[in-house]
Amino acid sequence: MRTAHPGPVSNNPPGTVLPSSLRGLPGATAGYFWTLFALGMVVASIGPSLPGLAAGTGVTLGAVSVVFAGYRGGYMIGSVAGGALLDRLPGNPLMAGVLLAMAVVLAFVPGVPDLALLVAAFVTLGVLAGALEVGGNTLLLWRYGDRSGPYMGALHFAFGIGAILSPLLIGRAVQLTGALAGGYLAAAALMLPGALLLVKSRSPRSPEPETAQDRAQGVILPTLLIALLLLLYVGAESSFGGWVYTYAVRSFEFAPERASQLTAVFWAALTGGRLLAVPVASRVRPERLLSGSVVGCIVMPAVLGIPAVLGIPAAHSPLVLWLVAGGTGLSMATIFPSTMALAGSRLRVTGSSSRWFFVGAGAGGMSIPWLLGNLLERFGTATIPLTILVTAGAMALTLAALLAVTRSAAE
Repeated sequence: MRTAHPGPVSNNPPGTVLPSSLRGLPGATAGYFWTLFALGMVVASIGPSLPGLAAGTGVTLGAVSVVFAGYRGGYMIGSVAGGALLDRLPGNPLMAGVLLAMAVVLAFVPGVPDLALLVAAFVTLGVLAGALEVGGNTLLLWRYGDRSGPYMGALHFAFGIGAILSPLLIGRAVQLTGALAGGYLAAAALMLPGALLLVKSRSPRSPEPETAQDRAQGVILPTLLIALLLLLYVGAESSFGGWVYTYAVRSFEFAPERASQLTAVFWAALTGGRLLAVPVASRVRPERLLSGSVVGCIVMPAVLGIPAVLGIPAAHSPLVLWLVAGGTGLSMATIFPSTMALAGSRLRVTGSSSRWFFVGAGAGGMSIPWLLGNLLERFGTATIPLTILVTAGAMALTLAALLAVTRSAAE
């Protein structure tokens, strides 16, 4: 049974949300965009900071990379805790507090002199990031309900802007001062306007908590399927973004600078695709956007993986690799926001249910790239596109099951 959201709604009738409606946003909506912008800055700051953090703590680059695991573990804890708190506390002040706490921790990270304390700082950042991502996505769903599609696209585009800006701030700070502190302080300061927007705006009302009747009507299975879909998606995104550099160097003999540019093309296509999808999402239902995107995620790695297995020379054309990198980014661009929009249109999304979406996303970001790394060492670089292809195929099956389950529940 399909349940309507009790939260605030737009004054426009259903189906009339246009890209122009993203102008003149109320403070709360702009604040939600800011949460994902801040999250993008934190996520993208880790990699470029590793050499400076290793020097500051007196350990090797390999040893300091443990902060990735600390961040991801904290993220999953924060997703569970943040979702539970959303059902009990006003969401906007809660997210404002999380943003402020994140800014404080981020500002102190470059000065941490000990590896154990540094890991603790990144675990804390992960907890705050998990709560922030659950909060930003869920509160936006509560505010716009089944009309959230274009807003979701813009929300995740804001994440991409933060992810692009953060390395630039850190690189500039290192260039000017030889230290990370200036870049981290600038990123922390950029989080403060978002906290101000949220604390001054009214929180949307949360749906009633799930009842035994809701669970009997099939709330649990769709929630698990969405979590699985996001696990597979984030795993595929992290794997392609993390390993395409190695694939380009080893299989195509790209120079490091050229391989870095290829990686940037993927992330730029993913970020730009989210912006391009904003007007599309106002006219196309999320399930159709998702289906098209998943097909693209199957086709793109197949262009590399299947010819490579068959020994077809065309698979080794650098032009093909550039096209696949851009095409994969565009294909993946709408999957996360469209999945959240689909959840908002077909389910009663509470903080306690949405947290499992992000636990799944966090688990995918940890497990599938790790698995791919092990396969790569054992079987060679052909496993990179093939693993993405298999993961995308599993996404297609999960999406088909999700649409079947939610369609029958709505009838």
